[in-house]
Amino acid sequence: MAKQAASLRRIFDATTMRMLAEFEETREAQHRPSKGTLREEIVLDVFLKMFLSRNVSVVGSGEVVSVDGDVSPQCDLLIVDPSAPFLIEKSGYRVAASESVFGVIEVKSNLTSAELVDAYEKVVHVKRMSRSAYLSKGLITRRVYGRTWEHFPPMGMIFAYDGAELETLGTAMATMAAKYRDTPELQPGSTAEVFACG
Repeated sequence: MAKQAASLRRIFDATTMRMLAEFEETREAQHRPSKGTLREEIVLDVFLKMFLSRNVSVVGSGEVVSVDGDVSPQCDLLIVDPSAPFLIEKSGYRVAASESVFGVIEVKSNLTSAELVDAYEKVVHVKRMSRSAYLSKGLITRRVYGRTWEHFPPMGMIFAYDGAELETLGTAMATMAAKYRDTPELQPGSTAEVFACG
């Protein structure tokens, strides 16, 4: 078992180094939005497409809409049901029905406390959206976060290549977690940060 854990660790370490190498290449891009898009694509191509299940798709840049008219802010990456069509798909931007979205990921080059709060609120917004267009009529239910759901609640993740001191980000994260203490299903599932080693 220890040998398997060491092997898995080496795989993730190698992936981290590839992501950081590609991140460094993007420093040459002069236009800030272009840099952000390139860095989102690194997370998408080097990490997510390699490690996510093949029964989901990951796409960059889009928004989520619900049957009751709620519209999310722009999301960096969407994890979606590949069998569900996008409502709009033009020039690399997508609009997806809330029922087809399994998760959202916000990608930050240098995560500050303010960006953490903004990304956290985006995740909460998507997780709070109605998913009532498809009713299963109780045939399939899932038990998550101490509740029974007719749909699987979407996940949320905040990914950063670098950022403020962990203590500073931890304080911001604790403040947001306290704000949504009574609704754990709305909180991001994880925040990940990749640091250059050495």
